[in-house]
Amino acid sequence: MDDNEFLVNIIYGALIIWLLFSIFYIFRLWKLKNTKSYNPYLYNSIPSVFTTIGILGTFGGIYLGLIDFSADDIENSITPLLDGMKLAFRTSIIGIILSLIFRVIGQLVLRTVELKEPPKQTSELSALSDILEVLKSTTTETKNNFDTL
Repeated sequence: MDDNEFLVNIIYGALIIWLLFSIFYIFRLWKLKNTKSYNPYLYNSIPSVFTTIGILGTFGGIYLGLIDFSADDIENSITPLLDGMKLAFRTSIIGIILSLIFRVIGQLVLRTVELKEPPKQTSELSALSDILEVLKSTTTETKNNFDTL
C-alpha cells in the first residue's frame, strides 16, 4: 500500500468510525430514553465532526493531487490532480450530508427523549419545593407539640 492509499484509507476510515460511533451514541440515548445518560457536549458535536472530517478529506485530496504534480509535465500531471480533487469533493460532500442528517436525527431523538422525561425544575421552583417541605414538617411538629401540651 502506498502513501496515497494510506491517506485515503485514513480519511474514509475516520468517516466510517465516526459514523458508527454516532449511530451507536444516538441509538443509545433513544433506547435509554434518559438524558442523564449522555454527554451533551459530545452529543452536540456529532454533526460538526462530520464536517471537520470532510474538510480533512478536502485538504488530503488536494494534497494527493498536488504531490505528483509537475509544472514541467502538465499533461501527465492532470490525471493525478483530478483524482485528488475527486477525493476532496467526495469527502466534503459526504461530510456535509452526514452532518445534516445527524443534526436532524440527533435533534429529533433528543426532543423525543426530553418529552418523555418529567419537567426539570428551575432553581426557583426547587427552592420553593424545599420551603414547602420545611413548612409541612414544621406544621406536623407544631401539631404534635400542641397535642402533647
